[in-house]
Amino acid sequence: MWQCPACKREIGAGCICPSCGYDRSIDYTRWPTAQPVPPFRGRTVRQSAQMQDAGELNRRGLLYYYGENVPKNYAKAAELFRAAAEQGKASAQYNLGICYAKGRGVLQNNAEAARWYRRAAEQGHVKAQRELGICYERGLGVPRDDRQAFRWFRKAAERGDRTAMKKVSDCYLKGRGTPRSPADAAHWARRAELP
Repeated sequence: MWQCPACKREIGAGCICPSCGYDRSIDYTRWPTAQPVPPFRGRTVRQSAQMQDAGELNRRGLLYYYGENVPKNYAKAAELFRAAAEQGKASAQYNLGICYAKGRGVLQNNAEAARWYRRAAEQGHVKAQRELGICYERGLGVPRDDRQAFRWFRKAAERGDRTAMKKVSDCYLKGRGTPRSPADAAHWARRAELP
């Protein structure tokens, strides 16, 4: 049992006040710019998160992921990313994929990482396209497939991702997933080096 310092309500369990959103796991004196979570009267934290703006949920997830203005907490970050990802936010889907790929806040699972990368990549998220290409290139969570790897690298490269441009150049140079073409390899290598 604890008393919320913001609204003076007695709280039986949990670390978030259901009346005002005060989170006692955050030291508000140490992190003065941290904002309490809005109240979620009668709803679970997940239900409350689903009713919030996906962009804001993703932004808050990044704060917990990197420990900016709040203590670093990968589990909270992954939960917020998931809530935003389920609403269709491509950047949150990518961030959740990163959590699964690295095992941060969730159990490491390459298949789940690839699934979330794919959802973001299909919406045009450039980094997700590159990461999905890497999944296909290495067989991480999906069957190894050089054609699919090249396809996703090319999509990301065409949108300006330099790492993907280098991968496309390498694919053309070695004939992986596409016919071998030294001229195209040189073209993409030059594009990757441009400022």
